[in-house]
Amino acid sequence: MALSISAGKISSTNFSLTESNGNESITLSDSLSSTNSFTYGSGTMQITNAVSVTGAIPSGGFTRIDLYSIPQTTFNYTQNISFTGVKNFSIQNLATTEGSDFAITATGTNACTNLFNGGSGNLLVKPYSGFSYNDPHTGITVSASKRYLYLNDAGSGVNYKLFILGLD
Repeated sequence: MALSISAGKISSTNFSLTESNGNESITLSDSLSSTNSFTYGSGTMQITNAVSVTGAIPSGGFTRIDLYSIPQTTFNYTQNISFTGVKNFSIQNLATTEGSDFAITATGTNACTNLFNGGSGNLLVKPYSGFSYNDPHTGITVSASKRYLYLNDAGSGVNYKLFILGLD
C-alpha cells in the first residue's frame, strides 16, 4: 500500500474599522496570516500521518485524548495510530452557544505537557473558537510517558473536532 500526504495549516485574522465624525470618516484595516504546507516524510515541513477526530465531551465530564493511540479508519479497517511526534494539533469548539466552553489540560500520569512547554495547559476554548499548536520544523515528542491530553467540559457538554498531523 502506498501513502502520500498533502496537508496545510492556515491561520488568519483581519479587521476593518470605520469611524465617522460629521463629514469626515477614516477606515483602519489590517490582517495577520500564516500558512504552511506539509508533505510526506519525517523532515522539516513533513509528516507521516494525519488524523481527524470528531467527538463530544459529556456535561460536567471529560474526554481523554491518547496521542499514542488515535483511531483511524481506512478501507473499513480501524487501526490505532501511535504518534511519536506532533507537528500540528488543531482543535475546534463546535458549539455556538455562550458558556459552552471546554478546557485542554495535560495533567496526571503520562500527560503530554510538552504541548504546553512543560506546563499543564488549562486553556479554555470558547464557542466559535479553537486552539492550534503548530511547529512544522521539529514538533513535539510523544511517547508512552508523554501521551495524554484531557478535554474538560466547562459548561453543559460540547462537541469538538480535532486534527493531528505528525510522525508515527
